Amino acid sequence: MTAKYAFSLTGDVQDYQGSYSTRRDARAAALEALKDLSNPPTTVFVARVVPADPQTKGHARMILREMSRKAEVFGLSNYLVGLKVDEVGSLDKELSATIGKWLIQNHLEPKSFRVEAISEYPLPTVPQVKSGPTDEVQDLGETRTVNDL
Repeated sequence: MTAKYAFSLTGDVQDYQGSYSTRRDARAAALEALKDLSNPPTTVFVARVVPADPQTKGHARMILREMSRKAEVFGLSNYLVGLKVDEVGSLDKELSATIGKWLIQNHLEPKSFRVEAISEYPLPTVPQVKSGPTDEVQDLGETRTVNDL
């Protein structure tokens, strides 16, 4: 599975958005999103998005046990006994692929995710406004000494 990245303007886990192939792309999208804000944050966050495990693996032994149990009802007492580890592993891979396809076809794959490897990117400061010769402050108030206080 290829890593996907998302950005957040707040750092809150629930606030991550987008799906980008690189950190750089996610950061660029975050900087672009800042253009619409009147009061942008001082930091953006980029993280790797890890989708929830759909739990499609590890079902082969249970299915084989159930098949053997049902076969005993019909008089097959040693059905599917003594299988090799690689045979069970092969069945598990096939079942996992089939269950995964079925979840996707029926739009049942988990929608939740977690974020990890979070990077913080401080934003560049806004360039300072240059002042002209007439912008200098002239009136600083009365001159005071320490004894006046």
